Amino acid sequence: MRKSIQKKFKIYRSSAGSGKTFTLVKEYLKLVLEHDRDNYFRNICAITFTNKAANEMKDRVLKNLYQFAQDEVQKDAQVMFELIQKECSLSSEQIKERAQKVLSQILHHYSEFKISTIDSFLHRLIRSFSFELDLPQDMSIETDTQILIEEAIEKLFEEAKSDELLADFMLDYIRTNSLEDRSWKIRRQLKDFAQNIFKEDALLFDQSIKQYGLDDFKKIKNELYAGLTKQRQQLDANHKRFHEIMDAAALEYDDFNRKSSGFISYLDKLKLDETKAMTDAALRVFESDNWANNAATVERQSAIEHFQDDLRAIFLDSMEKAQAIKDHLTFLKNIHNLALYHKIKALINEVKLE
Repeated sequence: MRKSIQKKFKIYRSSAGSGKTFTLVKEYLKLVLEHDRDNYFRNICAITFTNKAANEMKDRVLKNLYQFAQDEVQKDAQVMFELIQKECSLSSEQIKERAQKVLSQILHHYSEFKISTIDSFLHRLIRSFSFELDLPQDMSIETDTQILIEEAIEKLFEEAKSDELLADFMLDYIRTNSLEDRSWKIRRQLKDFAQNIFKEDALLFDQSIKQYGLDDFKKIKNELYAGLTKQRQQLDANHKRFHEIMDAAALEYDDFNRKSSGFISYLDKLKLDETKAMTDAALRVFESDNWANNAATVERQSAIEHFQDDLRAIFLDSMEKAQAIKDHLTFLKNIHNLALYHKIKALINEVKLE
């Protein structure tokens, strides 16, 4: 008499960052620890979307098994241990013994530890049937992304001939590069940036900018330049105010700890490089109360103490402005590429279909 086979499907729904990986690792551990059979892990195939996710899941499985195999389970694995114990109805000693055995078997047969991406799984499946599919056994699957990108970029320039908004935006890209002393040949920059489309974290990146069009990015660019001008003006005002205090108090850089090589010359250095960060050594002195050089006169040490709060406020504000300028410049450097990201991605998909 044929026995009916009951198929069980479990679906876990949750938003990003709410513990899906934890749950999947727990289910994997339950399977390998419930079935007290040699090399049972070889019968489990776990598939995820990206190499990053697959590696993270493997790492968590091995770390938990290692923790379970110890005489005393560490705090970071305690929650998982208790869940496994409860849901599998296993004693602490049973989990420890089985974890030791499973961990040893996985490490000795690591190639059979099948937590991989969908791509890797399908590739392995195709190789297993290479004879039936009349494919060479040493076959490999490659995607020539560079060809796709180059053809998509050519299509982009071709479309710009008939799309006024696109043409205007690309001309603005060239003008901006010229003003910033960067190459006006934007083809290479677009091709380099388009490599991001094929990276594992592209989906998150894709979602964060999908609602913006070329007009939106032009507005953002203008707002960033306006913000950049404001930050630079404030930085100049801070530099001027700093020297006014120094002159009024008759102070010199040599009166301060580490002299001109210390934090006191930071604002002058910002005039040469507006994104420069304070060195660690200078920052340590700045964050302490030991600002005065021991060789300075008593009067000047007293003046430093008197104006210390005012100077500290100027320096802190200047460091904040320098970081803001750096962030603005980083975004502005890539804003045209970001704006064209979805357009290039759509053209790449067109090329694939041709």
